[in-house]
Amino acid sequence: MDSRRNKLCLWRDCVLYLGDSFDPELHRHHAVQCCIALEGKLQIRSHPHEQFEECTSAVIGANVSHAIANPDGPLCIIYLEKNSADYSSILDFQGVSTEQGLRANPLLFDTKFSGSLRAALASAYESSLDPTEANDLRERCLQLFRGH
Repeated sequence: MDSRRNKLCLWRDCVLYLGDSFDPELHRHHAVQCCIALEGKLQIRSHPHEQFEECTSAVIGANVSHAIANPDGPLCIIYLEKNSADYSSILDFQGVSTEQGLRANPLLFDTKFSGSLRAALASAYESSLDPTEANDLRERCLQLFRGH
């Protein structure tokens, strides 16, 4: 792992992480996670499931016990507030009611998403990232999960 390339970009209501996956131990936190594999597939496990499931992208609700790994390469994670308009928009697009917003299981997708988005994320991981580029990537990733 070459953590020198890992990126963390902060906004008032959102965090964008581009980099290596963390230790895949079960954990939970207050933020919603929107995850994208830059290469290969993510491996995601949630309590009480013992086995990892594979997908190219996922949305994990706040306070959901989970573990994420991407043995094939870096990943992109967008952390959102559980009360954010972005998360509500994602749930609306996925057909999940607001009452179900605190999900016990992650939403897993094997989405064929734009090669240009994956290439842009990979490029940002490999090089420097200015605030305008970071904001553009954040919006493009959220559009993937919101369906527009």
